Amino acid sequence: MLSTLALLFVCALPQAPTQAADEAKARTDLAHAAQHLDELLRHADAVKDRAKAALDLARSSEAVATQADRARLAKLAADLGVQLASLHTTIETHAEAIRALRVAITPELPPAAEGTVPWFRDRMQEARKLPNHKDTKVALKALESRLDGVKGKPGAESLLGHVRYLLAEAIRAEAMQAQAKNRDQDAVLLLRDASKKLEEVLACPDATDTGEGSSLHATALGRRVEIEATLHATFDALARRQASDASTAKRHGANAMDAFERLNKVFPEATLPDGQRVVDAARATVERLRTRR
Repeated sequence: MLSTLALLFVCALPQAPTQAADEAKARTDLAHAAQHLDELLRHADAVKDRAKAALDLARSSEAVATQADRARLAKLAADLGVQLASLHTTIETHAEAIRALRVAITPELPPAAEGTVPWFRDRMQEARKLPNHKDTKVALKALESRLDGVKGKPGAESLLGHVRYLLAEAIRAEAMQAQAKNRDQDAVLLLRDASKKLEEVLACPDATDTGEGSSLHATALGRRVEIEATLHATFDALARRQASDASTAKRHGANAMDAFERLNKVFPEATLPDGQRVVDAARATVERLRTRR
């Protein structure tokens, strides 16, 4: 009898998962849930900001309609304001509760493994703090080349778009330094590289939570308008002395116009972090370059 029980016990052992394995799986699942939470919280902040902006406009509409004795319009605006206020409060309340839980579960999570989406996001933030644009460019290029390994994971492709945008900004800043030192040929090559990288941003999903404005695609298009308009102005000035540069100036002018038209058509209300519409900033930049001629 004893030997039979012993045999049953030994045979059963491999079939039952160990407590350590169960705990490891629980922590891994929680870590994956945390990745989704981080994305959710970033989007929640953007939705909350939009709800607050719409609420302010609804209240303004209600006040103006009331003053103009347009009762139906005032009632619609008031009802919209009530719903938006409720939405804003609900998002804020639940987001704060989720944030508190996110902080509480952090000690229970396994360390972020190298090559995961959170690891790449941390490295991106570190690259932004490097002391010069060249070092930032090198670090961001390395991240860009390695991000292919995490495609398909939550947030990976949006992160790739942000990395590419920051890389374009680092290249553009390096171009401005070259221009300040009268290294005009280097500046032109760098500006062209930055413009191409901004086009690559548009191949990634748009993002509203990068801190670069309400739409990463819109901000990238606005910056491309500026760069291509700068290149147009540069070659247009050269064309006065050398006619062969006229066609190059024309090409960059067409690129600037194409980017502006895409921006105006697809993202007419997108804003920069300071609240200015991207399309207005792009238009002002082109006008400023035009008046310098």
